[in-house]
Amino acid sequence: SSGINAEYGDTVPEATRTVDGKINDNNASQSRICKNSLFKLFLTEYKKLKESDEFDGKTYCEAKNAAKEYTAAKMLIMDQFKKLGYGCWVKKPVEQNMFTVNT
Repeated sequence: SSGINAEYGDTVPEATRTVDGKINDNNASQSRICKNSLFKLFLTEYKKLKESDEFDGKTYCEAKNAAKEYTAAKMLIMDQFKKLGYGCWVKKPVEQNMFTVNT
């Protein structure tokens, strides 16, 4: 399946393959909103704000798990979904989040 996104000033929206985060073009380059691109942006901005490289060399999964408030909020919403009968949160393969980026 595909997703569509656009930024102010775009002349054409970006069509992205949801399976791998690549753009539906002949080059199959990464989308600006795929996990890899957003993680790279997060690391760059985090370094500027905190003047820290604590996430250097960490995988996306390790960095995400280090975010205690995010993890706590996710657990709360997962529990609430279950209580309301919406079912369980769909878990993706662990390997999907085991990547690093260079900033």
